[in-house]
Amino acid sequence: MINTVKKFKNNILFILNNTHLVRKLFLEIKTNGILSAFKKANRYFKMLNIDTNYKPIILKVDTYLPIEFKNISSPKVSIIIPVYNNFDYTYHCLLAIHKHTPLDLVEIIIADDNSQDETINIKEYIKNITVIRNNQNLGFLKNCNNASKYAKGEFLVFLNNDTQVQPNWLEALLSCFEDPVVGLVGPKFVYEDGILQEAGAIIFQDGFAKRYGTLDNPLKPKYNYKKEVDYVSGACMLLRRELWEKLGGFDEYLAPAYYEDTDLAFCIRKLGLKVIYQPKAVSVHFESKSYTVKKETSILSNKQKFYEKWKDELKTYAPDESFVFLARDRSLNKKLVLIMDVVPLGHNAGFKAMINIMSTLKDMGFQVKFMPFYFNGFYYIDILQEMGIEVFYGEDFKNPKIFLKEYLKYFDFIILCRAFYAKYYIDTVLSFKNSNAKIFYLPHDISYLRLQREYEFKKEKSLLEEASRLKRLEYTLFDRSDGILLFSNFEKEIMSKDFPNKPMHVIPIFSYKETFPLTSADFSDRFGIFFIGGFGHKPNLDGVNWFLQNVWQKVKANMKDAVFYIAGSNIPDSLQNIKDNQIKVLGALEEKALKDMYNKVRLVIVPLTYGAGVKGKLIEAIAYGVPVVSTSIGAEGIKDVEDVILIKDSPKDFAESTIELYQNQELWYYYRQKQIEFANKYLHIKSLKKEFEKIFI
Repeated sequence: MINTVKKFKNNILFILNNTHLVRKLFLEIKTNGILSAFKKANRYFKMLNIDTNYKPIILKVDTYLPIEFKNISSPKVSIIIPVYNNFDYTYHCLLAIHKHTPLDLVEIIIADDNSQDETINIKEYIKNITVIRNNQNLGFLKNCNNASKYAKGEFLVFLNNDTQVQPNWLEALLSCFEDPVVGLVGPKFVYEDGILQEAGAIIFQDGFAKRYGTLDNPLKPKYNYKKEVDYVSGACMLLRRELWEKLGGFDEYLAPAYYEDTDLAFCIRKLGLKVIYQPKAVSVHFESKSYTVKKETSILSNKQKFYEKWKDELKTYAPDESFVFLARDRSLNKKLVLIMDVVPLGHNAGFKAMINIMSTLKDMGFQVKFMPFYFNGFYYIDILQEMGIEVFYGEDFKNPKIFLKEYLKYFDFIILCRAFYAKYYIDTVLSFKNSNAKIFYLPHDISYLRLQREYEFKKEKSLLEEASRLKRLEYTLFDRSDGILLFSNFEKEIMSKDFPNKPMHVIPIFSYKETFPLTSADFSDRFGIFFIGGFGHKPNLDGVNWFLQNVWQKVKANMKDAVFYIAGSNIPDSLQNIKDNQIKVLGALEEKALKDMYNKVRLVIVPLTYGAGVKGKLIEAIAYGVPVVSTSIGAEGIKDVEDVILIKDSPKDFAESTIELYQNQELWYYYRQKQIEFANKYLHIKSLKKEFEKIFI
């Protein structure tokens, strides 16, 4: 009860100390009521209060019932378990594998190092396994090397018998190898009571090894993003058999045990491959039950051997524990970028753009950290963490200013996004920032310009007043930043007049690694007209209404079989309830469904009557090779776009162009080819990397 009261008090103090959250919650009460505001506040509280009661699944049986694995002739993974006595641990290790592993992927190899207990009879309990029994005790390292010769899998897992793997462990480890430069992967280790044992490991310049996060809460965000590490524990590690054989296994100069896993990681890294910690894979490790080597003596002896072998490489590693913030994910020799924005949801252009920016910076070798202005849900944070981006939230982040004061000195670049949120942090960032750190402001779009245009469209005086307020705010952020990142060439032209000496960089809102176009369906296989946009953004709703009220009836009259598809989040009832069997309202689409739509429809429209910034929907349509009819506002800010789409502003011209482009096969292919040429020139990932090289290198 006392802890609950204390937690509630801390939550309320956090909200009250963050002015933008107070304003946001009051606005939510005004707009959607107290219940909605309470739900939103509860999401903030979840971000701050991580459940500390993590409980792993511990299997324990009194009777050794038979366990039967599958007899696989060509397994994907060979799981090698070195054992020396301790049959009970081995049995429960195998029980956990059997329960939590896709059995059609694996073979089990028991490397019995001359055990004298019930391990001798293991085949009476466990069916369809391979047992390699040594005539004499080889020790951990040589036992692993010997057993690996019998493996048939594409991948090898070395797994201590004093472990119990948790659900999804193998799938999570294997997923890391989608990246071709990954060489070795290890899981998160926890103790039996759920306390963290290890979240990757660190090596210092003197060869001293440190497990990161020991005895802490394993659910803290700093332990839950995929990352490069100095090494992963030999208690559970996965690598390709081909690589293992190329290296000759564990180096036997370290026999019988200790530092062999560290040495292996260094050998793999020397080949240009990465060693990865995957927090989605979890294993309980009871620790030091597998062998009875004199631990302290072996560690000290092998530490010195390891140091002598790698002393030149170790010069680039962390000198001591004061560098743990950088050493824990091998950031010591990387440029660090801190991005401050709302959590990307993935369903609109601004969010997709941020994912694109972060993933590109990661690909270029930067270490990217993300600080959310407010909390949208763990699902979206999980996407960032799987990308290898640390997200700052939870109990260690209850006071952002304290965090920034302590850690901002490590960052080389800070990207602040969105005026409404950035204004609350600009003073803090400026007061605490390292003198070498550069602050970039990324507004997504110039908000005051959008509101001015909405005023011109609707003639509501309140819009003009809000535009004036936002202009003052945005100009303050422009003035106080070291540089500006924009998606729109048009906005750069406008802002350069008022800030002629301010560095401004236009970057692609989207970029792609694939070959263009991203869809393949021909003209004759396509039908329908498509609009996509988030309807929480008013220009999208007003644009669709303009099209329906001024254009659609003429289109229908000339194309009896035309279908108008409307997709996006937060679609209002006014559109959901339209009585027109040629209009299909789809709602929000996941990426695969969205790609399917782009491969299905013949035409995309962008009928915006006001707004600001580059429209991601238009860039996306070009990349997918679907011809477009747009208004001038919809096409604004994109260099040379007038050559690859039709731009029409009057209802009459918009309707006629829609009809002609939809029906004229030759014209359709002409614009599709123009889009492919445009995409290759401007939308490939190499274009974004080229711009980032100018800005950040």
